[in-house]
Amino acid sequence: MGYWGRGLQGLIGGKFIDLVFDNSYAYICTITLAMQNIMLSAFTIRVLVASLLVFFCQKSNAQELQIATAHPVSLGGEGMWQMNEQLGSFNANCNCQPFQNGDGNSQSISISGEIRLSPLFSIGGILGMDFKSTTSSYRLRDTGVVSYDHNSKVTTAYFYILSTAGVNLKYLFIAPYIRFAPFHTGLFLQMAPQIGSLLRSNVIHIHELEEPIILPSGDTALFANGTNKETIDDGPIHRVNQLRIALLFSLGYDLLVSNHFSIVPQLKYDMPITTVLTTAQPTDWKIYSLGIELGARYKFE
Repeated sequence: MGYWGRGLQGLIGGKFIDLVFDNSYAYICTITLAMQNIMLSAFTIRVLVASLLVFFCQKSNAQELQIATAHPVSLGGEGMWQMNEQLGSFNANCNCQPFQNGDGNSQSISISGEIRLSPLFSIGGILGMDFKSTTSSYRLRDTGVVSYDHNSKVTTAYFYILSTAGVNLKYLFIAPYIRFAPFHTGLFLQMAPQIGSLLRSNVIHIHELEEPIILPSGDTALFANGTNKETIDDGPIHRVNQLRIALLFSLGYDLLVSNHFSIVPQLKYDMPITTVLTTAQPTDWKIYSLGIELGARYKFE
């Protein structure tokens, strides 16, 4: 038995062969069956491991295919009507009394591209043209020397003038954005920094007589151009900032019309960071906007 014990001990380990104490054939058969069971178990384990490897490889391939197609791209175009509010003071080119506040309406047009990263998040970029327009005015009392009767007589007249400044700005802008759709529906929130480059600026400054100036002769005094309106300035804004930086906040809904086409209405708020005039001329003049935008988007899926 010593021979069998030493041989099996080398195969399956010393502790198991210690159970064999004599030369009984039954014990040898028991050991042989145990070895076969061990070999069968090892085969079963190998089959199980191979099956798991095949399963995970197939799952990994499926995930790779899903990742490759899980980021659809979409392109769109947008148009926006916006209400503008001018906050701070604006000194016109004539260095007249500063204009305070003001408001107006304008438009914006753009094109955009977007990549959906997940059901919750998307990133994209906007390239567009933004038009800012505001009007502000104030009332002032002025004094003038008026000549009449073919310049043979003069008189001093007191009158009230409505001074109005209409401002128009045109920017080319880019705005990279991130979009968050928390409810797994078409509703989304969007935030973007906007960087704009000034293309054109213009201010029209007008004085208008609020009431007729009645002369002692009974005639009515007017401005030198023969009307009750006088243009003080009509041209580019002096010391205007060529760069505009703002933050855009949007609330919108992606309304799916077909598998690839959607209509996207948005409510947008434009909060400026930079002022309209350069920092060389300290000013707090900024133009804020609240607009309604309507866009159309095509999705490549």
